[in-house]
Amino acid sequence: MFHDQTLTREAVLFKFRHDTSEKIKSTFLTELRKLRDLPCVLNHNLVVGGPSITTPITRSKGFHFCLLSYHKDAAALDEYQASAEHHQYVVLPRRFSTYNLLGV
Repeated sequence: MFHDQTLTREAVLFKFRHDTSEKIKSTFLTELRKLRDLPCVLNHNLVVGGPSITTPITRSKGFHFCLLSYHKDAAALDEYQASAEHHQYVVLPRRFSTYNLLGV
C-alpha cells in the first residue's frame, strides 16, 4: 500500500499454480476487474495487468498478474478491503490454494 498527499494505492501480485487452467485464470481476472465498480475505488481506477512480459521471465519471480487500486484516502482503502467483493476475489482464493497472493 502506498500513500501520498492525495490518494492511497494498493498493489497485489498474483501467482497461479502451474496446474490452474486458462479458463479459471480468465474467469478470475474477469471477476477481479469488477472490483473497480466499488464506490470506494477512486473514479473506478483499478487496473488488472498481465500476464507478465518481463524478460527474462525469472525476474517476475513467478507472478503472473497484478492488481493496482486507487482510493481517495486510508478510510476508503479500509472500506475496500472490508468489502465482501474484496474477500471473494482477493482473500478467499488463498484458502483454496489456487492462487498465491502477495500484498505489496
